[in-house]
Amino acid sequence: MLFDTHAHLDDRRFDLDREELLSRLPEQGIGLLMNPGCDLPSSQAASALARRVDWIYAAVGSHPDAADQIGDEVLQEYRNLAQGNSKVKAIGEIGLDYHYEDVPRQQQILCFREQMALARELDLPVIIHEREAHEDALQVLADFPQVTGVLARQRWRGDWCLRAGILDLPASSHLKTPGSWWRLPWRFLWTGWSSKPTAPIWRQSPSGAAGMTRAMFTACLRSWQS
Repeated sequence: MLFDTHAHLDDRRFDLDREELLSRLPEQGIGLLMNPGCDLPSSQAASALARRVDWIYAAVGSHPDAADQIGDEVLQEYRNLAQGNSKVKAIGEIGLDYHYEDVPRQQQILCFREQMALARELDLPVIIHEREAHEDALQVLADFPQVTGVLARQRWRGDWCLRAGILDLPASSHLKTPGSWWRLPWRFLWTGWSSKPTAPIWRQSPSGAAGMTRAMFTACLRSWQS
């Protein structure tokens, strides 16, 4: 059984075939699925989907691209969702993204810290998105030593690496550089696939994650056995 830890099935690009996709996933080996929110509407949708489908769980939170939408009212809604639905298991997708900087860095950091504090308050793990913001993200993590979670690092180039059974696709140069993500606290795990649209013309789905996972582990096993 596979556990897809990062699937944005509430995205509008799944609207036409979401139910068909959900019906196929158990046949393709997906037995558990985590569906994180990216803002308040998607977090509400993720919570509702988790209530409806036994093997789907939800996370609630604001992605750094939505950091300008968060405030006390939104944080309270996330608190209500987490406390009102036992299938909300994490705060996320939260973090920092300096690639486009649609939201100013300081506002992203404030939003990230507020949601890390919420996770600490509720004793929930976090799902973190990070791109081109390594040092600032590490500083925030260091300030919340009680919080555990999963890091979805957005660097889609370099070599595949296998660390503690978790697949990642980091830039290989960063693996060799002091001050890189090798300093990530061990209470965090790395993941490398996000079931969501990544360009206007295509999307990733949990079934693709299942196929990629099988292919990668098959390749690793063949390498180890040769």
